[in-house]
Amino acid sequence: MPKVNGKGQAAILTNDQIDAVIQLCKKPYCFAVEIAAFTGCRMGEALQLSQAVALHFQSERDRKIP
Repeated sequence: MPKVNGKGQAAILTNDQIDAVIQLCKKPYCFAVEIAAFTGCRMGEALQLSQAVALHFQSERDRKIP
């Protein structure tokens, strides 16, 4: 999220704003946006996690998430 006035703490979205962003997302990014919104992790972390989760569910064997 952009910083308020270019410095300091990032703006905090309301639940309605988060819902609106999720509704506008296109696959495959929806899951990553939901992860970022509800865990507070950065977008890069959410993308890595969502990719690892997708790979896990596509395979028949368990995978270790890094």
